[in-house]
Amino acid sequence: MANPVMAARKREERKRILRQRAKMDRKVEKFLQERRESDGGYAPVTIQDHTGLCEILELLVEMKWGPDPDGDFPVEVKITNRHAQERLQFQPLPYWHKAETELQKRQILQDAMYNLAMATTQL
Repeated sequence: MANPVMAARKREERKRILRQRAKMDRKVEKFLQERRESDGGYAPVTIQDHTGLCEILELLVEMKWGPDPDGDFPVEVKITNRHAQERLQFQPLPYWHKAETELQKRQILQDAMYNLAMATTQL
């Protein structure tokens, strides 16, 4: 015999997933309503475009992964509007404590030095 508590949880989870998918569909539909074309440079990006894309990606992450106890997700997405911002000038750094070999530690240090050089160049 099926556990009624577990069955109720599964139904609620299924409803939550369907609500999230409907929300995602609405956001994507709104985002794609108006196409932007290049006039020789970058295609225009409005604040609403940028915000809409960020919201879609954040919802996608939330739909795939649950948060940790602090509310953080295991994947972080950064979006750059090249009309208003420089390209991201850094390499993501692996966790030092997860490096298992000297080669991995050297690679982390090399990436950190690259980040420092890029930051110095921007200054």
